Amino acid sequence: MQGMTNVQLDAYLETLARLVEKAKSVEEAAEIVRAAKTKKEADTTKK
Repeated sequence: MQGMTNVQLDAYLETLARLVEKAKSVEEAAEIVRAAKTKKEADTTKK
């Protein structure tokens, strides 16, 4: 398994922060992040 570089980690964390900023509650934040994860996994399996 390959690790992430600092730049990749920073980009990942920024993406999470932008998603969470849209949430009005902790539960909503979790749902938003999980929905984004599902979309990304679905996109990768299509290839």
